[in-house]
Amino acid sequence: MGIFKGTPRTMRSFFGVDTGPNRIVLYQKNIEAHAENVAAEEGRSVEGIIREEVLLTVLHEFGHYFGLDEEALKDL
Repeated sequence: MGIFKGTPRTMRSFFGVDTGPNRIVLYQKNIEAHAENVAAEEGRSVEGIIREEVLLTVLHEFGHYFGLDEEALKDL
């Protein structure tokens, strides 16, 4: 539901050239569609599911910023 764009901290060099700002992109439409589907299935509020999904996605992408790959993130 999102993507980390940038250079992970573990790959940065002290003397390296700055590659620009790191950023996390959230895919709003995908998150909203997912939340609507889950809300319909589970009878929960769409807003609550969106909040949960955004939090999980941002934390996941921060993991990539700190150099974790998908396998390492699954263990968390």
